[in-house]
Amino acid sequence: MSEIEAMLSDDELAEIRLRLRQATPGPWTSFIENPATFVGSSFIRTAATDIHLTGATAEDQEFNSHARTDIERLIDEVERLRRMS
Repeated sequence: MSEIEAMLSDDELAEIRLRLRQATPGPWTSFIENPATFVGSSFIRTAATDIHLTGATAEDQEFNSHARTDIERLIDEVERLRRMS
């Protein structure tokens, strides 16, 4: 794949931004339960409801819980850099 083919198009960036806007507002917070206590299950708390990931590692859950705000920041940075060029 050439460098030009690998570039994110404006349409692709807009589609990502739309999915972000349609998702539950952030920030999302990860709560990892200690399996030794058997108190409950791990989950991601959002403004609307809790998200339970089946089969996810603690690292997967942390990644997903931060994705909501990380992606927004990355899109903002891409748009800022494009305005500079």
